[in-house]
Amino acid sequence: MKIGRITKKGFVKAIFLILIVSALATGGGFFIGLPLLGELEIEFEDFYHPIPGYDAEFKLKITENSVPMPYSLYNIDLPEGVRMENGMVIIPYETWSNTSQFEITVSSKMNQGKTKSLFYSPLKYNLTFNDDFDFYNNTKWTVFGDNWPGAPAAVTKENQFEIRDGALVLKTEKRVYVDQNITYNYTRDAISTADSFNQRLGLFTSRVKMPKDPGVITAFWLWIKYAIAGAGDYMLKLDGPEGKHCFEIDIFEYGPVFSQTGNAFWFSQHFYWGDGHKYHQNYSNFATTAKPMHEGFNEISLLWTNTSTALYVNGKMVYRLQVSSDNGNAAFMILSLYNGFSPDSWHGMAEDRYFPYEFLVDFTRVYQVG
Repeated sequence: MKIGRITKKGFVKAIFLILIVSALATGGGFFIGLPLLGELEIEFEDFYHPIPGYDAEFKLKITENSVPMPYSLYNIDLPEGVRMENGMVIIPYETWSNTSQFEITVSSKMNQGKTKSLFYSPLKYNLTFNDDFDFYNNTKWTVFGDNWPGAPAAVTKENQFEIRDGALVLKTEKRVYVDQNITYNYTRDAISTADSFNQRLGLFTSRVKMPKDPGVITAFWLWIKYAIAGAGDYMLKLDGPEGKHCFEIDIFEYGPVFSQTGNAFWFSQHFYWGDGHKYHQNYSNFATTAKPMHEGFNEISLLWTNTSTALYVNGKMVYRLQVSSDNGNAAFMILSLYNGFSPDSWHGMAEDRYFPYEFLVDFTRVYQVG
């Protein structure tokens, strides 16, 4: 049997692992009096920033000489209010939101004086926009898009949406609507903060409940004014010679046809470049919730910083894209419910038997992040 060459580093790691197993088998006595075998390091594995309302949960990783180590060989000193469960360091929201820095110290049970500390400073969130939809506030929201010429649907200029049980209800209905001498047989719904609130960077979040039946698409998205006409306007860009610029971020786009279980949605970022922005690339991720999205509310959030955009589902980060730190424009929010009238439509065919469709929004909030 041919045995490959073992490097010096690999041999040291192998011996180190044998010693660890021996220590565990003898209750640690085998290690008494041994010198340091490797540099002690600790870190949060797959780190992400927590967001308001949710506990911080980090997996603690301990290594010596780059070898992962079991927790049983160390004393782990946690700050007050912080606990550890199954390898996860858990910091309650009430604790991390009111503390500027945490220190976690790990010390070896085998070698006194062998310690390492990890320092963590949570982001600070300052609320800049909040609508709990106890009533419809027309100083915050206005109808987005007057009509859709050439299609059998229109975004109504009337008060089609309503407030029900503390939630905004966006609707698409089967009813005749006449606008500029064009007769539409259906209505759509969309509102935006274009005239009242625009912000660059921060946390954008909304708690929503989706429609059940196919044929519509709901969305919570960011756009910038004059995104189509203004070649110099963009929210963020990617590094590289092409200079890809993002004009639109879809925090979520959901259609019941996206999955058989009704628990999947798209997170998309649209980048354009080239002469007249003739090239387009969609950076997207397919995300899921624990239960079908029409059965209850889910909070879906975007954390937009100088270096990345990250998607959160009910407080857990599920996707992140590294972006350029180059300055861009502020964006406004859009909440929309659109229907489709073609079997080939990517969000399905809206059938008369399913009308009216409803999209519920419990709250929408924005924070500046520091």
